[in-house]
Formats: sequence, C-alpha cells, structure tokens
Amino acid sequence: MQINCIVIDDEPLARNTIESYIKKIPSLVLLGSFENPLEAFHILDTVQVDLIISDIQMPDMTGIEFLKILKNPPFAIFITAHPQFAVEGFELEVLDYIVKPYSLERFAKAIQRAQKGIAYRYTKSMGEDEYLKVKDGNKTIFLKYNDINYIEGMKDYVKIHNINKSIVTMTTLKSLEQLLPKEGFIRVQKSYIINIKKIVSVESSKVILTLNRFEVPIGLLYRNELFRRLQL
Repeated sequence: MQINCIVIDDEPLARNTIESYIKKIPSLVLLGSFENPLEAFHILDTVQVDLIISDIQMPDMTGIEFLKILKNPPFAIFITAHPQFAVEGFELEVLDYIVKPYSLERFAKAIQRAQKGIAYRYTKSMGEDEYLKVKDGNKTIFLKYNDINYIEGMKDYVKIHNINKSIVTMTTLKSLEQLLPKEGFIRVQKSYIINIKKIVSVESSKVILTLNRFEVPIGLLYRNELFRRLQL
C-alpha cells in the first residue's frame, strides 16, 4: 500500500533524518518537506496526503495546532523532543508519538501503525471494514477484528483482550457493541463481549475461549440469543 506523506520540522537536520528514513521504506512516497506548517497548506489542497510526519514544537504554529485547523486532517505521526505536549492531541487521530532521538526501527514501527490506519479508512469507505478504531492513551490504534478475543467492560472503560496484548480505552461496552460487526461478536454477559470465532467450547453457564482457555460466564439475559446464534 502506497502512503503519500509530508514532513514538517523547523530543524533542517531533523528533516534530513526523516527524509532519509522515508527513502528506506518502499511504501512511503514523500510529496513535500517543509520548515513550518504554514508552508504545507497548499499541498494539502492540491493532492491526496495520507500522512503528516511532523514536529510538535515549532516557532509559528505547533504541529497539534496545525492538525486542529485542518478540515479533513490526514493521519499524523509526531516526532518530538517534548513528549509532554502529546496530551494536547488526545482528540486527534494521531497514530504515534516518537521521542527524539530515535532509530529507523522505531520509525518503521510507527509507519506500520499508519498502514493499518489508512487501510481502515479505505476498507471503511468500501464497506469492507476489518478494523476497530480505539484510543490507546493519546494514540489512535486499529485492531483487526480477528485478533480480538474478548472485551471486558469496566464502567467508563473497556479492556480489549487482543492476541498480543490487552488495551484499556475510555469508552463503554454498549458503545463498542454498536461498532462491532454483529456476525462476529456477541454479548454473553453484562460485562463481556466475545469473538464468536474464538470459542473453544460452550457449557450451560460459561463459554471457553482460545486465549488461555479463558472462561466467560454466560448471563441469563444473554443465554438464549447466544445459543440461537450458535445453533445449540
């Protein structure tokens, strides 16, 4: 997947480093490199930009301020020596915050996040959504539905138990239930939604999942619908 990107950083050495890393990643196409956000406005009006790779602290305008004023902002990766400013971008679709100095490996990891985000937007527009978009701290991340084992509700938060790790995000189980594909997920208890494909076995009062053979209790209000869906 080709990713059209631009670079914004007021330090020439920092821009050169980013540009050199971009050249090493075949999927990235650099459309422009700019000293400040104001110089980047024109390119966003003329071509499709998928990703902004930007510093945060710059003299005329911060990277976060720039992202906030864009009508339909692309995804963003911030590379900064001042990570404390990252909290300002919570409501934005920032994929990663890279702290200077950093390696090509760290940069490549951020680009992998970008590939998932852009794939999410594309499949969403085509009606073939494969990802769940959630906040992990100040970052926007994209989880493949097939990688999710189960989701646990904790009042105003949920814990998504993924193949590789668990992610806590500020939302409700009810909100996520409306976003998840009905054919792949089902609520089995007040505090649990499970991925149907991850079921190992079903008993009268519990479901056993593939992830460490975790046992999820079946709530009385949800049993009939679960058994109907599983044709039991």
